[in-house]
Amino acid sequence: MLTYSVCNLARIWCSLSVLIRKYYFKRDSIPMAWLCLCEIDLKILTVRKIFKVIKMSKFTFSFNDKSVVITDGKNNTESIDLLDKLDTIESLRAIGKEQNASIKASVGALSLLAEMLADPRFDFYKGITPINEKIPKEFNSALRDKISEYMKPAFIADQIAKGAKPATADNQWQIYASGLNTGSFSNAKTWAVKFYCQLGKLPTLDNGKLLPLRAIIKMLEDAKIPATDGGIADKLVKLSSDIENRTEKTNLGEYPTAISALKSMLATYEGLYRETLETLTQLHSDGVIAQAKSAISDAQKPSIESLNAQLDNGQIDDTAYAILMLEHHNVQVEFEDAPM
Repeated sequence: MLTYSVCNLARIWCSLSVLIRKYYFKRDSIPMAWLCLCEIDLKILTVRKIFKVIKMSKFTFSFNDKSVVITDGKNNTESIDLLDKLDTIESLRAIGKEQNASIKASVGALSLLAEMLADPRFDFYKGITPINEKIPKEFNSALRDKISEYMKPAFIADQIAKGAKPATADNQWQIYASGLNTGSFSNAKTWAVKFYCQLGKLPTLDNGKLLPLRAIIKMLEDAKIPATDGGIADKLVKLSSDIENRTEKTNLGEYPTAISALKSMLATYEGLYRETLETLTQLHSDGVIAQAKSAISDAQKPSIESLNAQLDNGQIDDTAYAILMLEHHNVQVEFEDAPM
């Protein structure tokens, strides 16, 4: 049984190479070191291609001109009507009249958010946030700026058109804006932002219709993965993120000490990676099918959850997992031979 999965080694390797770049290497010096790191990145891509699991979703989603149909694993279906998008003034008025969870106010909120999130300034954040992680604070700050830039002028213009003086209209905006932190707009923003940052999607379809909040929530639920203890890999990812988002107050410690530790870890995992690939090659040539069938016999039709747990805990390797899933649950797992 392998001590470390290929995927975990790849994650650790990736984090180490990123950390070493941040601490040590510069683009205008030590070109050979950069070439070595590029080679490491290529190896990581190779590892990711060796095992590519096609995982079963909780739901499937199909669309027509009027609705989205959600089907669960037991073939139960739910049809949810798509929404007509409101223009800016209609949206502002809908939220102003009903700053709560009413349907009309949420439609107004989604209409506004769909327009604002389409701004190219947010492209960098589109789909890059892992499901189980928080939305970047830089994105939230940029969205607050966009809300003020986009909604405030339209609101004030609408108030003036109704006869309000500019100073009065500005005061009315302050009251209106304070209500955006609760109720329909706040709720819609929470889900629309996750939908954009985590799944890379706007709450609109190609036909101009809006996705209802319920459909957005279902799609996020379908994509959600359970939080797991990733051990050293997760710690390195966290360290890499901390360094990436460092401020003047961040204590990076002694550079030579950090460099020495990072080089040592990278050398260790390079060795583990080579050993893992050698073991995988040997297992494949000696007959992985026999090993998997033995595991199948012992497992006595384990559930998908049980197999996932066994894989995560290192009780079975990736190849045995693939065959068990196909044998018991008809879930296909792609296996590609490692390149020579």
